[in-house]
Amino acid sequence: MKKIIAVIILSGLLFSADASFAGSDAEYIKVGLAFGSRAVSSAVLKCVDGFVLTDISYGAPERIQHFPYSVQLTFDARSGRIAVRDGDGTVIVENLGADMCLLPDGGLLTYDDKPFRGGICLKMNANGRMDVINYITLEEYLYGVLNSEMGYQNPLEALKAQAVTARSFALGNMEKHNSDGFNLCTDVHCQVYKGYSDEHSATNAAVDETSGMVMTYGGKTVAGYYFKNSGGHTLSADDVWGGKSPYLIGVKDEYSPEYLWNHSLSFKEIRAGLEAAGHSIGNVRGASITGRNAAGAVSTVEFRGTSGTVVLKNENIRAVFGGTNVRSLTFSFGTGTAGENEVIHVLGAGGTVQKMKPQDVFVISGDGLSKLVDYGYTASERFESVADEPVVFCGSGYGHGVGMPQDSAIAMAKLGFSFEEILKYFYTGIEIQ
Repeated sequence: MKKIIAVIILSGLLFSADASFAGSDAEYIKVGLAFGSRAVSSAVLKCVDGFVLTDISYGAPERIQHFPYSVQLTFDARSGRIAVRDGDGTVIVENLGADMCLLPDGGLLTYDDKPFRGGICLKMNANGRMDVINYITLEEYLYGVLNSEMGYQNPLEALKAQAVTARSFALGNMEKHNSDGFNLCTDVHCQVYKGYSDEHSATNAAVDETSGMVMTYGGKTVAGYYFKNSGGHTLSADDVWGGKSPYLIGVKDEYSPEYLWNHSLSFKEIRAGLEAAGHSIGNVRGASITGRNAAGAVSTVEFRGTSGTVVLKNENIRAVFGGTNVRSLTFSFGTGTAGENEVIHVLGAGGTVQKMKPQDVFVISGDGLSKLVDYGYTASERFESVADEPVVFCGSGYGHGVGMPQDSAIAMAKLGFSFEEILKYFYTGIEIQ
């Protein structure tokens, strides 16, 4: 469908829109580059080939005006309007509308000195600043995602599995930032996206070779959730976020590489984390794992304090203490495997006792000098309840646990599995279309 713009004021000239700029049925998405606390009051775009101002009201951009000699444009937010100036300071757009987008007239454009495919839209927000949005086709967006989410050096079939999951994730989460005026952001809240600078020929090939392919269940496209490592078993969506998804059912993962971790928290740190999340139980006195799901992962943890108790459930446990600290829900309490948070007591010369990390301790044996961690050291005890500090979370796996574990996809690809076989192993009852 074609929109006709009757009158637009640009540098004092009157004109109407012409034919469609894109001439394509490609699906476009909006990616928030700078918004919220990172919104800007001014911005600079550059393109050696000049710019085309387009209208994006109906999806594919439609040309409004051509600026072939404008290699640099400056945008300023003033009095609720966005003005666009040429390199010499001349105002070429007095009031950039919310449905207007600047695209390069060939090649790439740069914003914040970083190159991007597609175009850039700027939108006034409630604070009188501008949100910066990359307007780009879905396939070109995936070019800028894949290497960040799964490195280009991995097997092609694993990269193709990642491409299909990332495409399905994007389509299944197009409304995630509706309130912000775009579809997806650039970090782990959605998918990591770094634009053109993070593209690689191998990851681009994986996108191209699966062009348009998505996972479907019952004929409908489904969101492709993924994470790093399963620890031996993936989790069902209802065990993590609640709400049943028939294609997101936990499965035993026979291809998961070992990934062990531990993280130590003092009672004071636990109290601070709980209070930041709105839970006040006074001074912490202990913690207990009070529930596990069918996969053996933790479903509930109770924290006891001098003025009450609180129970954290499922993924909220990781949200409170940080997903890079409590790396998965497959954990127990204990002293952990030798890791960065663990300390042991070593009896030295003269009867002195020193506190040391296991990886810094060496053992003399018949085979010579070896590190304690290489000599077979492991902690032996695991607990479901602790009343002393520090509280050490000892676990396996990394991530929310739902969908495709990337480490396993890579391992399966190395064994000769196709991307279709990888996806159907982890997503129950899906088709790839």
